[in-house]
Amino acid sequence: MGTRETGVPMLLRHDVIPRLPLRSMTIRSEVALPVTQINYGSLYNWYAATYNMGSASIAPAGWHVPTSAELETLMTTLDPYGSIGENVAGGSMKETGLDNWLTPNTGATNSSGLTVRGSGMRTEIGTFGMIKESAYFHSSDNYFADLMVGQGLYLSAYSEVAVDWSPGGSANIGKTGMSLRLIKNNSIDPGSLTDIDGNVYPSVKIGDQVWMAENLAVSRYNDGTVIPNVTNNTEWANLTTGAMCYYNNNIDNSYTQVPLSDNTQYLVDITRNGVIFSKGISVLQNQPITLRKMPYGIYTITQHMVQGSLNVAITPNNFVISADNPQQDVILTNAPPAVVSITADNTSITADNVIITADTE
Repeated sequence: MGTRETGVPMLLRHDVIPRLPLRSMTIRSEVALPVTQINYGSLYNWYAATYNMGSASIAPAGWHVPTSAELETLMTTLDPYGSIGENVAGGSMKETGLDNWLTPNTGATNSSGLTVRGSGMRTEIGTFGMIKESAYFHSSDNYFADLMVGQGLYLSAYSEVAVDWSPGGSANIGKTGMSLRLIKNNSIDPGSLTDIDGNVYPSVKIGDQVWMAENLAVSRYNDGTVIPNVTNNTEWANLTTGAMCYYNNNIDNSYTQVPLSDNTQYLVDITRNGVIFSKGISVLQNQPITLRKMPYGIYTITQHMVQGSLNVAITPNNFVISADNPQQDVILTNAPPAVVSITADNTSITADNVIITADTE
């Protein structure tokens, strides 16, 4: 050892510094499916609308199928001076024009922003009818408690009136396929909601209520359970459990897929060990970017797609950068969320279409 003038020992540096492995992350976006554009949404029977297994339901967390009282509040908010059978609330809910309603689409102004379309229905015996002519909506009320009491919502191309629709004495009303609009549990409007399938719907605040502004098109309950898509009329008529369908069994009536280009932009947010590490990194589809000098840690990334007004959280992924796994090549898809663990002896893992490889150097 050497000695300073004060006599305090000091270390002699030999500048022998071990070479650190490359710590980098390459991100490339590969969207497996295009964006979903909701048309009329799907049709659900009452059993699906009221699915309740523990805390699970057809609605995302923080939302629910409205009660008949909440539907009545919507109608009276839109027309405070109207009554159940005589109002203009229906006109303020309906989309204007004749693309999705038959002529004359009486009184349609869409002043509410709900953009209701004539989505039609599926009867209790399985037949379809009244697309572009009518729109029917379930409530969460028990239809079987009083079959003559108004419990849903009905709009018509031939009227501006919103009707508090009742089963009319039919004991099979639970089998009828109708549309669903969800209402938020509180009055704070987030601007949109995302279902378990990744479909994104705009929301609108009306009075103290926040509603989704498109019909629901989800294919799973929020616990991941698939809602059976029943196409056979006899099978539909015999149901006493939840089911869904597309009008005329044509998926295009529910939604269509909008293709994306390689110029589609994504924003990637990264957290490290649970803390925001980097936010809003711009990535173009199929054009990888590499981030270098990444500290060791457990990372989570979330990809948001930016196309027009859409901002869709697609896939969160968890991965590790460590001395054994110094380089991460991350390929993002819009698969369901996946938790991926990478260890020193696992250099490549595929889970739920999220592909992460680790190449040590």
